[in-house]
Amino acid sequence: MMWAARRARRSATACWPCSVSTSGSRYADRHTAHITKTYGSTVSMEVYVFADPAPDGRVSRIEETTLMLQGADTDRDIGSAR
Repeated sequence: MMWAARRARRSATACWPCSVSTSGSRYADRHTAHITKTYGSTVSMEVYVFADPAPDGRVSRIEETTLMLQGADTDRDIGSAR
């Protein structure tokens, strides 16, 4: 999520959680990100997060995938880390 805000430069980003689940030591989350880019165009993405915690409570591994709900074809990788 933070990557999307950085790439969009001074944009507004809002997230609404859809569902959160824990199973044993695994964490799963689904939320929707609504991004307004600098020049006013908008992107909405559904984000799926899967994480494993480390023994000290921090995240040791995270996997994230996105599904674009609204936006231009050029925005498809807005949430990708490079």
